[in-house]
Amino acid sequence: MQLAQLKKAGIGGNYMIPFFWQHGEPAPILLEELEKIHAAGIGAVCVESRPHPDFAGPGWWRDLDLIMEACREKGMEVWVLDDARFPTGYANGAAKDSPHRKLFLKEKHVDIPGPQQGVSILTEIPEGDGRSCEEDRVIAVVAARRIPGKTADHSTHINLHPAPVEEVVDLTPLIRDDVIYWDVPEGLWRVFIMAESRSSGNDWQDRYLNPLEREGTQILIDAVYQPHYQRYRADFGRTFRGFFSDEPQFGSGYGYHAMPGVYPFLALPWHPGLPALLDAALGEDSRRYWPGIWYDIGPDTKRIRYAYMDAVSRLYGENFTGVIGDWVWGRGGLCTVGVVWESCRRMMPAACCDGERAPGVVRLRGLDVPDDVSPASCYGCTEGHSVGSGDFLLLASEVSLGNFLLGGIS
Repeated sequence: MQLAQLKKAGIGGNYMIPFFWQHGEPAPILLEELEKIHAAGIGAVCVESRPHPDFAGPGWWRDLDLIMEACREKGMEVWVLDDARFPTGYANGAAKDSPHRKLFLKEKHVDIPGPQQGVSILTEIPEGDGRSCEEDRVIAVVAARRIPGKTADHSTHINLHPAPVEEVVDLTPLIRDDVIYWDVPEGLWRVFIMAESRSSGNDWQDRYLNPLEREGTQILIDAVYQPHYQRYRADFGRTFRGFFSDEPQFGSGYGYHAMPGVYPFLALPWHPGLPALLDAALGEDSRRYWPGIWYDIGPDTKRIRYAYMDAVSRLYGENFTGVIGDWVWGRGGLCTVGVVWESCRRMMPAACCDGERAPGVVRLRGLDVPDDVSPASCYGCTEGHSVGSGDFLLLASEVSLGNFLLGGIS
């Protein structure tokens, strides 16, 4: 059955919400395209804001007013994609200079042979290209003995065989200004220097809001959500159905493999309250275990990675999707978040977080079916393996389609 036939037969409601791309076209073109969408039996559009040259400016309101008026007459619903750039979190440029933009935990390390007495270790290590990040703040230094015979392959940015270490020792109390003085024991020791930073190495993402902070999410609400609500308040939850957030990301790495223990030197999504959350989760001072988020430190590796990912995904659900969901639902609207899913439903710091946590009170779900994600990146298969129906079915089963109240596949 075609959509028009389904609607004529009274079966179900609207099944599709296509992106209605905006480039500042003349009014006749917008109305013609909208008429064709409506004639196809489609009862809603998601106004794609990102190509528009004047998002949230006079040109945008002119075009959106036109679309809203036409949709009122046709009984169609309007959704708005909630930012000027991909992914959601740019807040139409309002986040780039904010103290609530993204924060990361970065790791650098040096290897020191022992035994040696009175070794001095600088905590200020330049970036690989020699740059120094003045805003970085060292918050932990931990040493661990390298296990003999174990090496790391850094030939690519995918590191499936990080160098394991053992016997972790917290050197943080030894910091004096930017130097640590330490009597190095017998063996080869790796000294991990961990710092809070506004720079992930992925410059364009560094201008985005921190989704782990409620204040960061408020930047997006103030810059995008509130102006739309003020203008279309009478239509909110009716013709103006709600907002779509497209793959809000931590943006700390690149690709579906950007996970702790796989991606070396990954800048981790961070929040000032995370140390206390990790301490509570482990029931002890967690700082000496932090290198285990990147490297194998023995039996405690799984404990610290689980505690970290659990805490981050909870913060994301409470302070990003939860805040947006409460704001929109409290005004009678809807919102949906396009969450990036990864094999086995593990949280990907590079992309988003645990899909079960992300929706929070966001009650409309959909599924992105990416056609350019190879099982090599999701399941560890060999390169060149194409995604087939079996792979898609596995992905579909993992995202628990039965949990979807409403939604669709894009």
